[in-house]
Amino acid sequence: MFGVVIPYFQRRSGVLARTLQSVAQQDVDVPVCVVVVDDASPASAEEEVGNVCFPNNFSVRIIRQENAGPGAARNAGIDALADVAYIAFLDSDDCWEPYHLSSALHAFEHGFDYYTAETMDGASGYRMHANHFRGMLPLRSHPSAPWAQELMQPLIDFTVCGPISGSSTFVVTKSLIGDTRFRCELRTAGEDGLFTTELAAKSPRVMISRRTDTVLGKGVNIFSDGDWGSGASTLRAIYFLRSRLMMRPLVQPFPVALDKVDALIRHARKEVWKSGLANLRRGGFPLRAFVEAVRMDPPLLGVGPAIFADVIRRK
Repeated sequence: MFGVVIPYFQRRSGVLARTLQSVAQQDVDVPVCVVVVDDASPASAEEEVGNVCFPNNFSVRIIRQENAGPGAARNAGIDALADVAYIAFLDSDDCWEPYHLSSALHAFEHGFDYYTAETMDGASGYRMHANHFRGMLPLRSHPSAPWAQELMQPLIDFTVCGPISGSSTFVVTKSLIGDTRFRCELRTAGEDGLFTTELAAKSPRVMISRRTDTVLGKGVNIFSDGDWGSGASTLRAIYFLRSRLMMRPLVQPFPVALDKVDALIRHARKEVWKSGLANLRRGGFPLRAFVEAVRMDPPLLGVGPAIFADVIRRK
C-alpha cells in the first residue's frame, strides 16, 4: 500500500483540488491512502477533497492541527500511515504525472529503497535535473525500463545541495524512514534537505527516472514569504544555516558531501549577516533565533565584522 502525505495551507480555493486530481489519476491498482494534513488552512480542506472523485482503491483522510508548519504536518501524516509499505510526499499546489506512483512501485519491486525523478516548474518550464546537473549526475541505465536509471554515487552527496529530490517528487519505503522525522524547529527553511539527508545517510539504493514526474504549481510558499531584508528573510537564512550545521555529523563518512556542507555553512553564515544587516534598517530582526544560532555555531559571530566592513565599503 502507498501512503501519500500532503501538508495543506492555502488561501485560495481550487489549489488543493487540482493537486488531488493528479493523485486520483495515478495508474496504480494497489491501495493508496491519501492523508491531507490541514495546518489551519484558510481554504477549506473538506471542500477541496469533496470536489475530487477517487478510484475505489484510494482512500482519503483529513487530519487537522493548529498551524505548526509543513514539517510538523508531514510528521503527522507519516505517523498516521503506520500500515503502509511506501510513502510519497506532495505539496498542496504541485501535481504528479499519472505514472509517478507506478514508477516508484516499479523501483521498489526491483530492490530500490528511494525513488525520484525530474521535476518541472509549471510556470517557467524549468527542469531541475536538466538545468542544475546538466547531464553530470552519475547514472547508469537500469534494464527494467527505458526510463529507469540507478544513481551510482551516494545520494547524500546530492541531498546536501541541489534539486535531486524535491519535496513533491521523492517516494521511499516506510522502512527507510523508520523513526526519522522532519525537524519542526526549522519552520521556514532547511527541513526538507535535512530530512532527505538523514534518509540518504542510511545509504539507500536510488532509482531516478528520466521522465518528468512532478509539475510545480504556485500556491502559498513560506520559503518565499517576505522580501530581502525582512525579518522572515533573515529567519530563513538562520534556519538554512542551522539545517546545514545539523547535517554535518551525518556527512562525516562521505567526503564529497562533507566538503559541500562545509562550503554551504561558510556561505550561510555570510547570508545571515547580509540579510540581518538589511533587516536592522527595517525592523523586526529575529533576535532570539539569531542568539540560538550563535549558541549552535559560535564562528557565526566572527563573520560579522568583515560583512559589515564590506557593506560600508560598497556604500
